[in-house]
Amino acid sequence: MPQKPKALICLDYSNLYYGMQLLGWEIDFVKLKTFLNNDYEVVDIYYYASEHSFKSYFDFHKDLDRTNPTHIWQFSQDRRSKRKVFKSLRRKGYKVKIKQISSIYDNTEGKYKLKCNADIEITIEAIDRMNAYDVFILISGDADFVKLLQYLKEKGKTTVVLATRQHFSSRLKKVANRTFNINGLREKIEYIKRNTP
Repeated sequence: MPQKPKALICLDYSNLYYGMQLLGWEIDFVKLKTFLNNDYEVVDIYYYASEHSFKSYFDFHKDLDRTNPTHIWQFSQDRRSKRKVFKSLRRKGYKVKIKQISSIYDNTEGKYKLKCNADIEITIEAIDRMNAYDVFILISGDADFVKLLQYLKEKGKTTVVLATRQHFSSRLKKVANRTFNINGLREKIEYIKRNTP
C-alpha cells in the first residue's frame, strides 16, 4: 500500500463561518478530520479562532451596557461557552489558536468595525513547518492566501483548498493544485445532532 503524503492543515474559522451560515448546516469536525485522513497523513490540524475582548464584545452588542452586572455576566457566559467548544476541538486533535477581536471606530461610517483575521499566523505556520509536510491544506476561500500558495508551490509543495462556493476566491481556485467545494461534501462531513431522551 503506497504511503500517504504528509499534510499540514490550517482552518481559518472566521472565513469558514460566514460561508457556512449561508449553507444552513454545520460541519462535524471529527468527520472532517476523517475525510482528510483518507487521502493524507495529517501531521497537524490547526483551528484558527477569534474571541471577543471585553471592549469588542460591547462595541458589537450595542444594546448591552458594559457597566451592567447582568450584561457583564452575559459576556462571561458567552466566552465560557465558546471556550468549551475550543476545549472539545482540542480533545478531537485540533490545535486551537485563539486571536482576540479588535474593535476599531470608523469615522467615515460612524460605527465600530470588528477585525480579526489569521492570515499572518497561518502564513508563518505554513512556512515555518515546510520541512514537516508534503501537502498544505487550507480551509478558507480568502484571496489573501494566493501569494502563500504560490510560494509553497514554488518550493515543491502540493496545495489543497477547501471552501464554500459563496466564499471561494476564483484566484485561489486557480492557484491551488486541488480544490474541494464544501457545499458538495455535506454527506461526508455534516454534523448530525442526535436526539437525546
